[in-house]
Amino acid sequence: MKVLICDFPQMSCRPIATPNGQADLTPAWSPDGRFITFARGTPPALVNGDNFEVVAGFQESLSLWIARADGNGQERLNAPGGSYPTWSDDGRQIYFVHGGKRWIHDLYSDANIDTGVTIPGALGRGWITYSTA
Repeated sequence: MKVLICDFPQMSCRPIATPNGQADLTPAWSPDGRFITFARGTPPALVNGDNFEVVAGFQESLSLWIARADGNGQERLNAPGGSYPTWSDDGRQIYFVHGGKRWIHDLYSDANIDTGVTIPGALGRGWITYSTA
């Protein structure tokens, strides 16, 4: 799984460079379009049958990354893990889901805040899909 950056006027797309054996998921653009954040991790080996626990464990092992709009300058954020990042309107904070709760990562102070807000999840295609609203 890769995150693609597309240039619609040029009608072209290219993947963000991803280390071998890693998967990039759930990208989100900053409000000013200068940065992209996404979750990255090592995908699990799936088995025949119910993979829910395997995939749920994978979701919890993901880390948050940020890169410039062209995909360069990738940097792992100092967050406890997480997925489904979204940006604050001012681009100062990234909201994300970790352990079924909404967290906030402040890009200026590098602080992580557990808001204590539980995000309801729904099962789908082996994933837990969280509302990011």
